[in-house]
Amino acid sequence: MASDTQNPMLFESKLDEAALLGMIREAFPETEPQDEWLLWKSHTLRLKIAFGEVRRIDKVFRVQLLMIARHPWFDEDLVVSQPCFAPDPEQAIRSGIRDIINGAIPSLLAAFEGDTAQEITADVAGNKHIFRVPKRRINVHKGDGEPFDMFAAVEELLPQYLGTKHCYWIELSSAAFGDKPDCDVRINGTAYPGISAELLRKALGRKTGEGYSSDRELILLIQDPATIRQCPFTKQQVGELTAYTIRMLLPIKDKESFERQTAAVREAAPTHSLGIEALAFIPEIIAHQVIQYMDNDALIPAVNKRELPELKKSQVRSYGYMEDAVFQYLCKARPEKSSLQQLLSYSGKFRMLGDDIEAGTPIANLRIPPLVYDVDEGYEVW
Repeated sequence: MASDTQNPMLFESKLDEAALLGMIREAFPETEPQDEWLLWKSHTLRLKIAFGEVRRIDKVFRVQLLMIARHPWFDEDLVVSQPCFAPDPEQAIRSGIRDIINGAIPSLLAAFEGDTAQEITADVAGNKHIFRVPKRRINVHKGDGEPFDMFAAVEELLPQYLGTKHCYWIELSSAAFGDKPDCDVRINGTAYPGISAELLRKALGRKTGEGYSSDRELILLIQDPATIRQCPFTKQQVGELTAYTIRMLLPIKDKESFERQTAAVREAAPTHSLGIEALAFIPEIIAHQVIQYMDNDALIPAVNKRELPELKKSQVRSYGYMEDAVFQYLCKARPEKSSLQQLLSYSGKFRMLGDDIEAGTPIANLRIPPLVYDVDEGYEVW
């Protein structure tokens, strides 16, 4: 099987980003062009399209389109990846932009229209957060059988995954060939194995045809203004703290330097709780991104060895911010093996995995426990 990655602009096609925005504007004439964006003025929502990876596998092109949305309520850009396949790249691009026009954009707009079907209440460390579920939900179904109501399949678990953010973007997907389904649940772009496993369990219990079928449902949950708490730090501040924490961990040689360097991290953090999270989370995130094991969704804070109620990673906003910052560090800094070994030495999961791998256990078969991390009575979850 031959494959290669190519720039879509090298093909004989007029379908560049501007042309794709023009197709979206035709479908949504209420929009206004604004530089490389389209603006929904009534919603203060901006959107643009970018090209991701383009691959040719034998005679089929796989084109990845990226829909990027920006809104004052989003703490970071919302990015939706839309893969599409066809014998030629232009056909694939047209197919992908149709899916965005018929699925991703209406799903996004539905949340801003204000029609609410129901509410979901999440409890985060004793604080209630209420999220509105849009009345209009779009499921893009292709192939055999009836559409799969994936939201209903995981609805009972969703409160466990919602935190303090203003908005949560839920991506549900299921694809099956006969009775062999594959499912994925992403929250704000991150895959969560626990809730994905529940969607798979429900998919296995469905009656399907013998052919191929796929479903994709995208839902934006917006928090009720009455339950929003203003976060005391930004994503940029967490990114800067992540870089600083890595720099502080690298030169540690002994207990004295460990105490000195970790104290510097806590001192530099915008909040007391964020300093605790930086030292607890960053080595574990590095281990996960370097080794690529299937991690557990859960975090368990503990005060003097007394475990507090379990949290999901999606409920602790700094975790996702740190994941992004670590990814940028690994891609741009390309740390030497000795630096990586130093950083990995602070990860409890890495030490555990090392023992299992030495015993011959394949990484895919490892059962990863929740991350238990030490906090104090003043710890707050954001």
